[in-house]
Amino acid sequence: FKIKNLEDPIALSLLLFWIIMLASTINSVQPDFSLWGNIYKNQGLMTWTHYLLFFFLLILFLRGKKHWSFLMHIAIFTGTLVGLIAIFQLMQHGAGSRAASATLNNSNYLAAYLVPLIPITFSFFLKKHSYILGIAAAIQFLALLGTQTRGAYLGIIIAGIVFAILYLAYTRKLPKRKLFFWTAVSLFAIVAAFYLLLNTNIGQSFQQKLPDSTDRFLETKSILNSAAPRIEAWQAGGKG
Repeated sequence: FKIKNLEDPIALSLLLFWIIMLASTINSVQPDFSLWGNIYKNQGLMTWTHYLLFFFLLILFLRGKKHWSFLMHIAIFTGTLVGLIAIFQLMQHGAGSRAASATLNNSNYLAAYLVPLIPITFSFFLKKHSYILGIAAAIQFLALLGTQTRGAYLGIIIAGIVFAILYLAYTRKLPKRKLFFWTAVSLFAIVAAFYLLLNTNIGQSFQQKLPDSTDRFLETKSILNSAAPRIEAWQAGGKG
């Protein structure tokens, strides 16, 4: 690799940051915790070391399209394996449980990992028409559903809309007005359906017929209780 990359201000800053974290970990009151962090939130020097290594891998070795394609296929394979483990755990623990995967120990982390990976896998499937890639995308999507993570569901819906818009724009050359119109209609339909489910008698009666696991997504009280600590954290951050 070229040593000049290490003279980059960003690369030097990250390297210096890691050295400071290393010194802090060695002199920490709780060295084990500083090294590994919380099992559910990761963090710790070990996690940051992997981030640093991944950064230098990107800037030093991934030069051409061939290298990026190889990296994406490795990511797809790994994500599919993680998805299979999550589905297997979900089958063991029952339908009411949330998939977390032994590799990540956290449903929200698993969902955040899968949300950007699913569109990549699906893109390769559309390009290569490979049944293996199609199965991989399906496994990842099922694992995402098993996490029961509301933010991830919202993210994948928005990703699907954006994906459809770009796909139509580049393959069928649709006029911008039509793209804007159908995007607005899709967003309006999603918001309207969610509002009806939460705030109307018809929506409430429909909810009662659904499995209990859907209360996490459609029950106003459950949504507000979950949102409260996050809103408080944003307020504290704003004050800071």
